[in-house]
Amino acid sequence: MGQAILRSRIVTRIASLAMAKTTSKSLLAWIHDQHDTYFSLFANRTVVLQSFKASVSSDVSTYARRITTPTLLIAADRDDITALPAQYELQKLFPEAQLDVIHGVGHLIHYEKPREAATLILDLLR
Repeated sequence: MGQAILRSRIVTRIASLAMAKTTSKSLLAWIHDQHDTYFSLFANRTVVLQSFKASVSSDVSTYARRITTPTLLIAADRDDITALPAQYELQKLFPEAQLDVIHGVGHLIHYEKPREAATLILDLLR
């Protein structure tokens, strides 16, 4: 039963709706399609449990002080999972970090504002 719940389209859709901030119906449909296609491709419940434990037991702040290379942090102003104030606190932990905020987007920057994110990365690399 647990496997069925984890693979449920309803659970996937709820997660997708919670993270997406776009008002574009076509983009939202594409995001839902991606989540419907890939969210349930995990090998088994153990993998999901291990992933969940890893995501809640540690984060980059644990290692930030040891990352000495210039680091780009890209944050979203509407991210409900990692709020903007926490991102500013995270930036302070790195010896050398730049924090850029993309506006009008939540946790799904890679779906909703990929060009903006790519531009920030290319600018840093230049």
